Amino acid sequence: MTWTMYQLSKHPDVLAKAREEIESVLGNQLYPQATNLSQLKYIEAILQESLRIFPPVALIDREAIIDHEIHDNQNDTKIFISKGTTVLIPIMVIHRLDKLGWTNPETFDPTRFLNPEEKLYRHPYSYLPFSIGTRNCIGQNFAMEESKIMLSMILQRFNFELVPGQNIVPDLKIALRPKNGLYMYISQR
Repeated sequence: MTWTMYQLSKHPDVLAKAREEIESVLGNQLYPQATNLSQLKYIEAILQESLRIFPPVALIDREAIIDHEIHDNQNDTKIFISKGTTVLIPIMVIHRLDKLGWTNPETFDPTRFLNPEEKLYRHPYSYLPFSIGTRNCIGQNFAMEESKIMLSMILQRFNFELVPGQNIVPDLKIALRPKNGLYMYISQR
């Protein structure tokens, strides 16, 4: 949520569109309901784009349980991975590779998650904020629903502005966080 608020503070056009969707879908409701939560498509796209740019776990490792050979057809090369080898998977890097289908990967653009055509051009393993396969996060659906509720309630109730002069630097410990924190001015709407 920290990185999402950071992105929204830097992109007032996205923030305005998010608030329009919330007002359109929720009206005067104080809380999103199960019946209308799925209608918050732009809110979900904002969260997905934030997770793409700043994944909570930016680097994962896996141990090869069998010998494996990977073929790179583009470069006509083969990579051999021996059983027991630790393989590092740099999720933050994968999420920013245009050769995997991310157009303008450094740009915060939630609409990339609303366009089904664009998804067709992305590699199926190019978006891994919750990992993938048998060891993916079992709570990913709950986390997304919870995040949609939180974000919509925050945007309904508060204005926020990034405190100027901060040096925002991602820091990877267990989860990806702003190294020096992230400070904002917050006021009621």
